[in-house]
Amino acid sequence: QERIDSLELAITQSTDPKEKLSLYVKVVDIYDNELPSEKGIQRAIEGLELANKLKDDFARATLLRMRGQLHNELFQNEYERALAYLLESLEISGNLQKSINVGLAEQKEMASALNSIAYLYWQWGKLTESQVYYDSAIAFSTKIWQQDSTFEPNTRLLGLEHNSKGAVLWGMGRYDEAISHYFSAIQYFERLDMKKHMSLTNSNIGLIYDSWGQKEEALFYFRRSVALGMASGEPTAIGYALSNMGRFKETAGEFDSALYYYQQSSSKYLEAENEWGIGLNLIGTGRMYAKMGAFNRSLKAFEQALIRAETNKTNYWIAQAKYNISKTLAARGDYDEALQYARETNVLAEEHGYNEILKDSYENTSEIHEKVGDYRQALRSFQQHAQLRDSLFSEEKFKQITLMKEQFETEKREKENDILRRERLMQEQDLQQSNMEKVGLAILLMVSTAFAIYFVVTTGKFKRVNSELNQKNQEITRQKEELDEQAIELKKSNEIKNLMFSIVSHDLRGPIVSVGNLVTLLDSEVLTQHELRQMLPSVVANIGNITNLTDNLLYWARSQMDGIKVDPHVFDLCEHMSTKIPLFEKVANDKGITLDNLISPGTLMYADAYMVELVIRNLVSNSIKFCLAGNSITLSSKTDQNTTTVTVKDTGQGIPPENMDRIFTDMQFTTIGTSNERGVGLGLMMCKHFVELNGGKIWVESVFRTGSSFHFSLPVRPPSAA
Repeated sequence: QERIDSLELAITQSTDPKEKLSLYVKVVDIYDNELPSEKGIQRAIEGLELANKLKDDFARATLLRMRGQLHNELFQNEYERALAYLLESLEISGNLQKSINVGLAEQKEMASALNSIAYLYWQWGKLTESQVYYDSAIAFSTKIWQQDSTFEPNTRLLGLEHNSKGAVLWGMGRYDEAISHYFSAIQYFERLDMKKHMSLTNSNIGLIYDSWGQKEEALFYFRRSVALGMASGEPTAIGYALSNMGRFKETAGEFDSALYYYQQSSSKYLEAENEWGIGLNLIGTGRMYAKMGAFNRSLKAFEQALIRAETNKTNYWIAQAKYNISKTLAARGDYDEALQYARETNVLAEEHGYNEILKDSYENTSEIHEKVGDYRQALRSFQQHAQLRDSLFSEEKFKQITLMKEQFETEKREKENDILRRERLMQEQDLQQSNMEKVGLAILLMVSTAFAIYFVVTTGKFKRVNSELNQKNQEITRQKEELDEQAIELKKSNEIKNLMFSIVSHDLRGPIVSVGNLVTLLDSEVLTQHELRQMLPSVVANIGNITNLTDNLLYWARSQMDGIKVDPHVFDLCEHMSTKIPLFEKVANDKGITLDNLISPGTLMYADAYMVELVIRNLVSNSIKFCLAGNSITLSSKTDQNTTTVTVKDTGQGIPPENMDRIFTDMQFTTIGTSNERGVGLGLMMCKHFVELNGGKIWVESVFRTGSSFHFSLPVRPPSAA
């Protein structure tokens, strides 16, 4: 906004028409790329009036293109009007190409106009027209690239064109061609470190592998997409990556995880005010509810998606929504209405070449006809489905996709090997020079040694005596140090032994005896059903405490006896903890405490996953111990370039200042919880030990009677990959 204000001030002050026109182009470009608004359209109109007066065709073409793009962004259902501006811009740019003095700027404007028209057709759902214009745009941009490969705007444009054409071809069911363009797009995006677009393209590649049933390959690209999206910080990139993770979990039958990812994705798209993304997740959410048998909720989600698609006149998403409505109605038994939606889907998909949707819709139509007893029509629809399916998923096309991937990876490896060969050559040259220096140094050393021999011989006897005395002194010192170390280890071992006996005799024995007494009462049939229900929560809590304490004891004992091995690997913290968090929530809820899990999907760590789980479990248990009913606990994470930091924050009792230095170091230090829970002084020491074993650090911030925040940080990737 500051740049816009500065340029608009310059426009009002400028008296040179050519300078003023240049300022108009710059300010409209900012509106178009960063702040779309009707004010941007007004500035484009003013600039066009001036360009017409000055007969500046290049400025006219540029301003018309940006006006069309702004109109498409602000009035998403007025495709015809936006297209009219873009086609006029393209016509002017085409005339400029006929000039003998045509330069790089005019060629780039031509490529930009072609790309904008192709993109508009894609949004409109007219895939065939979009493909034609993308072909022309890529050909033009490649021509510019061959003239100057260092021109960054064209590198970016080429990446966008290849990615978008890949998406168009994917929608048409031409997977082998689509994946080729996706791999090309990544090469251009990597040159400029465009993490947002790298994330989007990796997601698209993952979708193709998922369609082929290649789950491991698909998951690899989806996870890479989430990581790149998080690194970019762009809500749309994160939203798209999370949505595709939801789709992957959906096809794997993990419906709860899929719904979670769809919901997280929707929140990111809402943040970005992205209608397309919201519709995408409504479709995904609707599919989940249908698979779970919640047909009314499913239809509601699909109908909302259809309303958004019809409002924006996006035929592709209209077809998607109608297909899913038909499938859900059929599952509910409403066959007549389901068949009507299926026919509408088929007409729309056939008209615009949406072969991916058409394949599934033919199968759905066949199933509906079979349910109502019309077997002739059922067979006809199934034959259409099988024919289209076979054309889309032929073995030959899969081989082509695999070959393209291998070629892409091979080219990448060859480039890396070429860099390594150059580095090795430089190292060999440095080594030769170093060897020559060593030879000279050796000669000098030999001469110096000859002079030194005489002095050494004459003083050798005195040195020999001194050396023997020094050796004896060093041996005595070494033996004393060993005895001191053994004494320290013995004392430490004795402290651990005493602590273990204390824990087993009191803290572990107490809950076990309590459970044993209850079992005895049950066996004697003394308790009534009402009394049993009253006692069960206490027993469950005791068993939980026994399990947690036993795990801690065993792991701590193994670590102290050097019997534990750290097994680090990169893992998704959110995914790993997804089944553990509900256990914490139940314990917290039983005490009237709110537990919020804000760990983001795609939060990566390089550590021993079980050790990290134990650390989080102990920190959360510690927070529950010192919270009262009505307090809250928040579990969150933050990832920067090299580390992930996890925070467990509570609004409980806090830590007295005099105890802050003891909690991670004093084995005998323990306090009573808000409900008289006893501790053993072991949990936080173990947390520190395990975090440091994995190359991280742990610390605490606390305000007494207000709350505490425990933090620990661990690497995101192995040291060699940093």
